[in-house]
Amino acid sequence: MTETAPSPSRLRLLLEFTILVGLWFLLKIALDAYIWRYSGPVSLAIILLLTFFYLRWRGRSLSWIGLVPLKSARNWLLLLPQFLLAVIVMGAVGAGINFGGAALGLAFMEPDLAAAENRFGDLAGNMSAYLTWLAIIWFAGPAEELFFRGFMIGQLREILGRSRWATVCSILIPAILFGVGHIYYQGLRGLIVTGSVAAALGILFLLYKRNIWPLALAHATINSFSFTAMYMQWDI
Repeated sequence: MTETAPSPSRLRLLLEFTILVGLWFLLKIALDAYIWRYSGPVSLAIILLLTFFYLRWRGRSLSWIGLVPLKSARNWLLLLPQFLLAVIVMGAVGAGINFGGAALGLAFMEPDLAAAENRFGDLAGNMSAYLTWLAIIWFAGPAEELFFRGFMIGQLREILGRSRWATVCSILIPAILFGVGHIYYQGLRGLIVTGSVAAALGILFLLYKRNIWPLALAHATINSFSFTAMYMQWDI
């Protein structure tokens, strides 16, 4: 009879989760000193590569983090409505929180225009910068989904279990970490808005049975619209 390898303990999975997340955070801080404008995408690219090596070492397939094969016609037919729902949810959550913050007169919810100008000030009317950022966000958006939704939620569900509260924590912890990753140029407002959007995407990720494709496409699409608005200097 062939013996199967024992499953890793929850403590060991937690340690591995902490190491990968910690490496992402430290990489981000280290790169901030040299390439502040691009530290997010570069640190994400490095940590995603390490995550793929980790998955291979653990014997997990890419479908474990959401890159499920779309084999049937039903999978392809569902992709469009799932993508559209994700776009609507991202837009509605972001706009709703921004509107609510403004309606309540919360000072910390005011956009940090100086930080945005410092990072994206050369984007308006600059085709070269616009195309560069489009290329970056069509990598970064899906990469963020793979790391923060695919890997983090999957790993936390193995660590915490499948109870209702464990599922809530598995969604909220990555969402908070995602928000923290946007503080450096969006401040507390960025933490709240992007963290809330990330929580909504985490819910959709589980509703979509851990299919990352519609979320990856929606994330990149929403970001493309935002950068197009900056390039075209739309007042929205």
